[in-house]
Amino acid sequence: MEKRKFNLEGLEFTYYQTGSGKLDIFIQHGYSDSALCWGPLPEDLGKNFRVTLMDARGHGESAKPDFGYDITTMAKDMIALIRHLKMDKPVIIGHSMGGSLAAHLAAIEPDLPGGAVLIDPAFRDRKPSHDRVNEMEALKKKSVKEIAESIRQKHPDWPEVFVLPSAEAKLQMSMNVIQLMPTIDATWRDDLKKAICPMLLITADESAGAIVSEETREFIKANHSNVDVLHIP
Repeated sequence: MEKRKFNLEGLEFTYYQTGSGKLDIFIQHGYSDSALCWGPLPEDLGKNFRVTLMDARGHGESAKPDFGYDITTMAKDMIALIRHLKMDKPVIIGHSMGGSLAAHLAAIEPDLPGGAVLIDPAFRDRKPSHDRVNEMEALKKKSVKEIAESIRQKHPDWPEVFVLPSAEAKLQMSMNVIQLMPTIDATWRDDLKKAICPMLLITADESAGAIVSEETREFIKANHSNVDVLHIP
């Protein structure tokens, strides 16, 4: 992949591109990850499509200002890059936080995306049980090697290609990103009402760590005809 820079209102964002084709795919990572956390997926998709991956505000090698950590500002960061690259109806793929950003993008600019794939987005119907501030402060006291080992213990089935990039991304992330999460919890229901592009929601079981609950899956299936729901047990 080729690493490139994009300037938006004095802030420098890092993005990566690979592949070529008539269809653009824009990939947005999850909370505390980076564009390099997708393993072989970008290169696989790049065999048929032009693939763009962005380090979100406060993540990876992108700018880490003290402001702008709300879902609308961060979705507009994505929109600015899409327009800068003159993408025509890109498909947005987002995981967790990135899935929520993709849905919000589709809500505030309904005609921009051609579709969206939401991989376990942060669509919660209850408050998370863990304290993100303490969790991230504890991680940032560790080395990359220590974080990588804790990831291996927590996710023993993960291919090694995912482990080191995820560990490095934890140390790159600004603590300011934590401000984003309440704005996601407050908007996702309205976002799904406003988005018109076809969407695919992919979820797993909560017992395996998935965010989207069975109740939320069923609510979306019943109320949003443009969203297909794929549950992987």
